[in-house]
Amino acid sequence: MQQLFGMLAKVNKDLLKDRPKRPKWRTLLAPVAGGPIFVPIRGNPFQADINAAINLGLRAIAAPETGEIHLRIRSENKSGKFLVRADNIREKARWKGSKSPEIIIPDERHRADLLAEARPNFYADLGGVADFDKVEVSGQQNFASGRGLWGTIKGNERREGKDWLRVEEINRTRIQKWERGNDDVPM
Repeated sequence: MQQLFGMLAKVNKDLLKDRPKRPKWRTLLAPVAGGPIFVPIRGNPFQADINAAINLGLRAIAAPETGEIHLRIRSENKSGKFLVRADNIREKARWKGSKSPEIIIPDERHRADLLAEARPNFYADLGGVADFDKVEVSGQQNFASGRGLWGTIKGNERREGKDWLRVEEINRTRIQKWERGNDDVPM
């Protein structure tokens, strides 16, 4: 965080020399859970409320069996196996048939950790973000546990999370544009 404030002070230091004109302060991003800016691991940042509204709207009008929009898969641990929970109308429509699909966890080490949870949630990992807890559901391999996704994004005591790495990349690009004289850097 200190590095971020140092970068911010450096890019704004010359703005006060044009007094009394009010400076147009330059800003940098910082990852804030639930903050106003949504910063995807890939792609451009955008206003978080717009992202939420789009997701809610799509989920409201999408057919219940549309797995590309309904990204969360609830599960339950039954006799050492994780099965998809299909308790509500949307889930029953998505997972047609009487038998719930099994959630396959290929990495035995992570499987043992997940078995400590009674009902973990799994999510579509369309961008391949998760570094661990990757699973297979109905032959599709682009899923990971919530723990795997958030653990990768937030990091841990041994490594920095992808959230800070992505924000640093965006901030470096913005600073380079300012240094070249392009002051109109979109958020």
